[in-house]
Parts: sequence; C-alpha cells; structure tokens
Amino acid sequence: MNLILIEQLKFNIKSKFDYRFPVTDILVCAALLDPRFSALDCVLKYCSQKCFTKVEFLIKMCKDLVGDSEQIIDDQNNNQSPSASKILKLAQKHSTSSKNMSLEAECHLLLRA
Repeated sequence: MNLILIEQLKFNIKSKFDYRFPVTDILVCAALLDPRFSALDCVLKYCSQKCFTKVEFLIKMCKDLVGDSEQIIDDQNNNQSPSASKILKLAQKHSTSSKNMSLEAECHLLLRA
C-alpha cells in the first residue's frame, strides 16, 4: 500500500483518540494506584499538564474524592476494583483535615510498590 496513505490513516486515528477516550482525573488516579499503569506516558503527561507530581496528584484526589470516609465505606460494595479499594483504605487511615504528612508518606509508598 501507499506509505503516505498509511501515515495519514494513523494520524487521523490518533487525532480522534483523545476525543473518543479522554483521560480523566479518576482514570489517572486509578492508573497511579496500579503499578502496572503508573508509568504510562498519558498519565505522566496529564500530571505534568496539571502541574502536579504523582504524589501531589494522589493527595489532591484523595482529598477531593474522599470527603466523608465513613459514608463511602458504608456505601461500598464488594465488587470494587483493587484501585478503588486502595483509595478507600487511604480514606480509612487518614483524615483529610489532618495528618497530611502521613497521607503523603502513604502515597509515596503506594507509588513505590
């Protein structure tokens, strides 16, 4: 086949990829909590676009998503993904109003795993 047509097709597919499958905060958070996906280019690019390190992003998401950890724990069902259970474990351990240093340390440990 014509090499120019193949390159044009690849370009068209790639240009619409972000539109069809947008990267969101929750997807990046889940990717950071799963060691298999924490080094994806789209995750690193997303964090840098938001001007956060990976740890800062996890702390922000933990504070944003886990407002009242007691209510979330009561509402949770047993069919959650491992990433969702990790964020709930963080919520159980740490209050968002205090213990910021221990939350940061926990996020560092999660990203090393």
